[in-house]
Amino acid sequence: MKLRQICAVILMLFAIGGLGFSIIYLINESHIREDDIFAILLISIPSILALYLITSEKLYSKTEVDVVEQENKILKLKIEQQKLKEQLQSN
Repeated sequence: MKLRQICAVILMLFAIGGLGFSIIYLINESHIREDDIFAILLISIPSILALYLITSEKLYSKTEVDVVEQENKILKLKIEQQKLKEQLQSN
């Protein structure tokens, strides 16, 4: 796996855990203080950001190197195919 995908999985687990903790905390507490709201915001903002990064297309988009490597593979296959055609025509 690529490093980006591993980081995305770790961020997703953090996001799910943080939001789950916030929801359970809000359900169980009858008196909500200002500090609690601040703590929940500190947990939820990075969690929401992590979920956005995971689901965005930019995280898994191909880099220029990946595109060039793929084009090189296609060109090599075309050259091999052309050589095989020439061999068949000469026989």
